[in-house]
Amino acid sequence: MLASLTSGNHAAVLDRAGFAAAHDATPLPQIASHVLRVARDTELYAEGSPSHHVYQVLAGAVRTCKLLGDGRRQIGFFALPGDWIGLDAATRHLYAAEAVKTTVLLCFSRRELDALARAEPTAAQLVQSVLRQGLAAAERRILMFGRKTAMERMASFLADMDARLADGRGCFTLPMARGDIADYLGLTAETVSRMLSELRRRRAIALEGTQSIRILDRAWLEGLSGEATPRYSA
Repeated sequence: MLASLTSGNHAAVLDRAGFAAAHDATPLPQIASHVLRVARDTELYAEGSPSHHVYQVLAGAVRTCKLLGDGRRQIGFFALPGDWIGLDAATRHLYAAEAVKTTVLLCFSRRELDALARAEPTAAQLVQSVLRQGLAAAERRILMFGRKTAMERMASFLADMDARLADGRGCFTLPMARGDIADYLGLTAETVSRMLSELRRRRAIALEGTQSIRILDRAWLEGLSGEATPRYSA
């Protein structure tokens, strides 16, 4: 279910998310059309649909995904608070987008954002930065699927989540289920569970419940991810 928030709630959500502070150097707040609250597993836009809107995640998480011909699902990206989705170079979305959990997003008109980027250097810089980040993420995924073992993929994923979600003490709660992680890494849910158990056995991580993870040996995990010399082969 998609729900637009009232103007009063709109302002409160933006304030809590720090949006005004984050974008006080740009006119972006002037063109933000509305705030959406999206229920878990609700589709935000479909694969192949026109790219009319751009979204910034304020709270929650969104997965972009594509269904393959045989029915398998490939998740392309997990958008977390602060991330943008829908800012594709194409006029149609290459992936569908779905809420991983109850999610709050700021919605922009693609046409108005493009016009603003042409007129305002600060807005253009923001758009270019988002596109560069997307390109870098795509390059990392090419490396992940081209050369990395299952364990190295898992280590890369955890290192990425640690950088994006950690509370400063090496602790974070994954918003997505293990089936989502499996479809993101190109593994099975059983392999994901096995890799997590192996990392716990090696004392690289601690599992606190089903979704919370604490990084115990960040240097070892980063080495395992393949960003440095790998120390483990699956």
